[in-house]
Amino acid sequence: MNNEELQQLKALAEAATPGPWERSGLGCGIVGLKASNGQWAFASDDSEQNWQNAGFTAAANPVAILALIAKVESLAADAERYKWLRDKANAPIDEAIDRFDPMVFRCHPKHPLSWDGVSVGAELDEVVDAAMAKEKA
Repeated sequence: MNNEELQQLKALAEAATPGPWERSGLGCGIVGLKASNGQWAFASDDSEQNWQNAGFTAAANPVAILALIAKVESLAADAERYKWLRDKANAPIDEAIDRFDPMVFRCHPKHPLSWDGVSVGAELDEVVDAAMAKEKA
């Protein structure tokens, strides 16, 4: 799935009735999908396949889809950071160290080993994101 398709899916999920949704038998041989606001999204005969389809559709409600999209976006940002760092690691070490904020690396001979002021976690993400943006500018 490319970014455009992901954004289209996100727009559809944001416009739909939020979850949770539920699959329910309506009686008389009919299965349906009921949204959190009480509206029925569809109804069909209650064959085993339609029960399975309704169960999947209920699980793939807008809340679930938006959570998946958020996870994909987060993982894509992490992957981009990793690739950027990986590519920088292929440069000669002194050149690579000079390209980074000195707060990132403290265990290289150019920087005494110290954990004080070392960027980690979200702070490290921000440092790397800023360096990536600077390079793109």
